[in-house]
Amino acid sequence: STIYFCQQSIVLAKKLMLDLNLSLWTGLSNAVGNLAIGYRLKGDYPKAKENYFKALDMDKQLGYKFGIGKRLVGITNVYADMADYSKALEYGFKALEANKEINNKRAIALSNSIIGNIYYKEGEYQLSLKYQLQSVSTFEQIKDLNNISAAYGEIGRLYKELKDFCFRSGTSFFKWRTAFSTKFDDRLHNKIPLLTA
Repeated sequence: STIYFCQQSIVLAKKLMLDLNLSLWTGLSNAVGNLAIGYRLKGDYPKAKENYFKALDMDKQLGYKFGIGKRLVGITNVYADMADYSKALEYGFKALEANKEINNKRAIALSNSIIGNIYYKEGEYQLSLKYQLQSVSTFEQIKDLNNISAAYGEIGRLYKELKDFCFRSGTSFFKWRTAFSTKFDDRLHNKIPLLTA
């Protein structure tokens, strides 16, 4: 199982750390972070949180800023899965700031998208749209085509909720969707939700 192999990677990382090599320390924090992901996927949110916080503490001790941003994103996702949206937003903004500090563009875009999704779940569509637009802008800068596709889908869904998709997004969204789908042989076409009135 995923949990078993993550636990084994922790045992191995601890054995290899005898020489106190920094990369092995970060390897241990990554192994604990992977265990947190496994627990999250199983729906065991208390254990997921516990392991994310352990990995975060290790990353802070090491000054491993990439890991700090990554763990904060994971913690955000766990709180969102638990529908604790105030905590999810608290950690989502911490993740956004941590990732801005190291200029990790992909993680900045993902953090904005996650914050946008949390606001969506709270029914705060204007705030959700603000963060989704920031997300798609960053994904476009780094040419992350898969996440651009998902981000435009989220934006389309938001415009539909706002009853504004015909005016503000209609032309540009559908032009982009058509160009994107045509360019990639329609492989991703079905991943972008259709808007219906």
